[in-house]
Parts: sequence; structure tokens; C-alpha cells
Amino acid sequence: GRVDKLESEADEHGLTFEAALGDGAFLPSFRGDLSRLAESIDDTADMAEESIREIHRRPKVFEELAKAEEKHEEIKGIRKGLVELAGKAVESAKAQDEAVSLLGVDMDKAAAKAEEIHRKERASDEKEDELAIKLYKHEDLLSPISVMQIRGLIKRFGDISNSAEASGDILSAMVSALKA
Repeated sequence: GRVDKLESEADEHGLTFEAALGDGAFLPSFRGDLSRLAESIDDTADMAEESIREIHRRPKVFEELAKAEEKHEEIKGIRKGLVELAGKAVESAKAQDEAVSLLGVDMDKAAAKAEEIHRKERASDEKEDELAIKLYKHEDLLSPISVMQIRGLIKRFGDISNSAEASGDILSAMVSALKA
């Protein structure tokens, strides 16, 4: 639904952006960086879309988590952790969007926002590790398939933050080059 629409809009904007690059809308020395940045932004949108699709493909995993919570209270931390990790992915993607928006307005603010993306990605990595440890600690309460699928979701959410960080790296390099 909504995620598909947003991802399609991101693809359309990416095509428009790539066409502008081809038409010479930007200095030739930055076209490659801008193209990589656009690709990285598209990757982030694609990963978010795929994560939502994966959740919808297997609602049974959340039913199984709920049953496991009845057996062991600490299992609630896995479900809550997934929600927190997804939230961190959203925060990283929003910071990515804000950083890109600031690039043409205020390079110092864009650079600061790129640093914020890095901090958010590190927080995401920490949550990802914490959640994986908790999952494996209680894996005997879940089917092996569910454990694998939950671990896959953990990785997918982490990958969204990683992709946003890649955009931040490109953006930081562009700001440094523009300021030189």
C-alpha cells in the first residue's frame, strides 16, 4: 500500500534526477557522486519496501512470538526490539532525506546531518546485536524457521540504516570536496 507508493515515488524522483544529470544540470565533477547518492537513496527505499513486504508475508511468526511470550516473559523483548529497530531504520532514513535536502541549502547543516546518520546507524547496530543475542538466547521457544525469519528481519532493518549511512558517507565526501 503506502510503502509501495512511496517507493514508486522514490523511483520516479530517481529517474528524474538521473535525467537531470544527463542533461548537464550539475557540474561534471559531481555527477558521479550525485548519481551514487541517488542510487544509495533508492537502495534505502527498496530495502524499506522489502522489509514491509517480508512482515506481511509471514504474519505467523508474530503469532508464534505471542505464544512464546506466554511461556517466557522475556520474549516480549524480541517483539519490542523489532519495533525499536524498525524505528531506528525510519530515523536513519529520515535523517538521510533531511541531509540530502540540506545539501543545496546549507552544507554545514548537511554535514552535521550526515554525522547524525552515522550516530543513528551505530545505535541501530547496537540494537541489532542486542536483539540477535536475545533471540538466540530463547530460540528453543520458537521454531527454527521463525528464528531464521526473525533474524532476517533484524538484518533487514539494520540494512536500512546501513544504506542511509552509505548515503551519509557520499554526502560527507561531497561537502568536503565542495568546501575545498
